Amino acid sequence: DAEDEMHLCEGLGHALWHTRGDNAAMARAFRRALVIAEQRQAMASRRRCLWGLWLVCNATGDYAGSRALAERFGEVAADDADASARLTHARMMALGMHLAGEQGPASQYAQAILEAPAALNHAAGTGWFQFDQRVAALAVSARIHWLQGRPDAALARAAEAVREAVALDH
Repeated sequence: DAEDEMHLCEGLGHALWHTRGDNAAMARAFRRALVIAEQRQAMASRRRCLWGLWLVCNATGDYAGSRALAERFGEVAADDADASARLTHARMMALGMHLAGEQGPASQYAQAILEAPAALNHAAGTGWFQFDQRVAALAVSARIHWLQGRPDAALARAAEAVREAVALDH
């Protein structure tokens, strides 16, 4: 049925991401799952499919598409009772804006993640969205500092990211 197809396509998209990196096949799988998720109003699946399509955009250098998907993810996450979904949105925006060369706004999104409670960051990173949000925010923040000509701040953020990632064993 449609729900099974949605879950299978979603799973296929993630499997391709982690095994073959076939961006075209990944995108097809996530787009099909997203169509069904939107028809069924399956919010969690919608978020996971938007996330998957966002990954494809980043992998292929489509930073305008990345930002559009991050914004769309944010619209879905805004109505979600799970606050960790909003942190995932902030992370998507931070990386997307960083990659598009918008370092100021990217830094603000990264900072918002860093100011969130640690437990919320960790919860967001242990599910479908793969990484601890705080560690990811520290990493993008390090890259932003580097591009803004602050190598000492960049090194400090990178070292902090490594320490936290090792401490989490994630």
